[in-house]
Amino acid sequence: MPRVPGGRTREKTAIPQLIGSLDLKGSLVSVDAIACQLSNADLIVEKEGHYPLALKKKNKGVHEQVSQRMQAKKAGLPSAEHVDFGSGRIERRRCYVESDLSLYDDLAGWEHLGSIVMVEASREIGDKTSSETRYCLSDLVLAPDEFNGLVRGHRRAAPFVAPPVRYALFGHRPCPGPTTHLRYRW
Repeated sequence: MPRVPGGRTREKTAIPQLIGSLDLKGSLVSVDAIACQLSNADLIVEKEGHYPLALKKKNKGVHEQVSQRMQAKKAGLPSAEHVDFGSGRIERRRCYVESDLSLYDDLAGWEHLGSIVMVEASREIGDKTSSETRYCLSDLVLAPDEFNGLVRGHRRAAPFVAPPVRYALFGHRPCPGPTTHLRYRW
C-alpha cells in the first residue's frame, strides 16, 4: 500500500488497492467516508459486492444536495426506528430510505446507486442527550428496517478490531457470502 513518511498509509490510494485485492462476491463492503467515491463504488460492484458508503460534509456538493433534499422529503419517505437499551444508555436510530434518485443531479454518474439512506441517531446517557444525522449511498434497495439492521451489525463488530483499520466486510442475507469483520465508521 502507498505510504507517506513516518510509515502511515495513504488511505485514498490504499482503499482501491485493498478493494481490488479482495474476493467480494456476495459481500457487503462498508468503508469510512474517505472512500465515498464513484470509482470505489464501481470497483465494489465490478467485483460483485455491494456497498453502503458513508457520505460526509467533505463531499461538499453531494452532501449538501443529499442533506437538503432528504430533510425536505423525509416526512414522505419510508422509515423505521430502532431503540437500543443497555449499559446505562438509550440509543435511537430512525432510518429513512430514498430510492427515487432522479432529482439528485450531483449523483448522476453513480450508475449502480440504488438508495440514499439517512439515519437520525440520538443517544441518552443519564441527563445528557447527543444527536447526529448520518447519510450513506448504497447500491442496494432495502427497506429502512433492513438498513437499520446493517447499522446495528456494524456497531457491534467495530469494538473487536484495532482502531487503525477502517474497512469492513459484512455478509448480508440478500448477498450470501463470507463474513469478515474489520473496522467500520459510519
